[in-house]
Amino acid sequence: MSIAYSPENLRLGVAIERYRRPPLPLIGVENGAVFTALTSLFGRSGVEWRRCDVRTAEMAKHALNGFLAMTITFGNELGNLCDELGVDGHRLADLLKLEPRISSQAMLYPGLGFSGGTLARDVQTLRAFGKSYGLEIPLLDGLWLSNHSQKQIVIRKLKKYFDGDLSGRKICVLGLTYKPNTSPLRRSAALELISDLETEGVEITASDPRVDENELTGYECFLFYRDPHDAIKNVDAIVIMTPWREYLSLDFRTLKELMGGDLLFDTANMLDAKRVTEAGLFHLAIGDGKVLDR
Repeated sequence: MSIAYSPENLRLGVAIERYRRPPLPLIGVENGAVFTALTSLFGRSGVEWRRCDVRTAEMAKHALNGFLAMTITFGNELGNLCDELGVDGHRLADLLKLEPRISSQAMLYPGLGFSGGTLARDVQTLRAFGKSYGLEIPLLDGLWLSNHSQKQIVIRKLKKYFDGDLSGRKICVLGLTYKPNTSPLRRSAALELISDLETEGVEITASDPRVDENELTGYECFLFYRDPHDAIKNVDAIVIMTPWREYLSLDFRTLKELMGGDLLFDTANMLDAKRVTEAGLFHLAIGDGKVLDR
């Protein structure tokens, strides 16, 4: 009997496509005949598979996600600096990706940070290896701390906008699922934010186009509405957490009329800031360099 390992990197919503065209076509196996059999099994994808030993293949999976987590964290820290310096961090990311050594696919756009899924698990695995062998790994340790801090970016920006106090404010969270085009709430950054908002004394409403409402059982700290227009009535601010395409077609003038305040916090930087501003709303993103001293 032989053991083989392929460092899959499936993603919710595109698992079949990732199976057909794996981004890291690698098989760890000692037996050459088993490698040939497996490449024949996966050969329908037309991908050239690489072979290594099992332990190297396993380490490749942890290292890949650790590297992706590192680029995300670096982009977020650059974005935080850009917000203080009045620089557009998203434009900066576009320019950096012109450099071949960085690549056009680098995950450098400022955002919310990675959540408790695959990236977090593999970063923690690498940190655990370091601890078990008595190795200092300050880069990975710092990456973990930085990402944990980044999860508070929405609260920090909201407090800055509202002069330091959120108590008594009414805020609508648009998008509850882990990512667009999926229904699970597992690893939802929106729910983490809602928990933090509740702690700050905020009255919370929420909406999502596809979330399974049965999964919302037990979440009593916010009112859920399927129609976002019902959720934003009289709120002081809207925070878009999951970048559903449905939010691109929102009528921002209607939103402004329904709201009590004027802040639209676009954490995914998915909206046309000019359109939002022309509707009378204050568009805020992460890493856009917009100064909040109003």
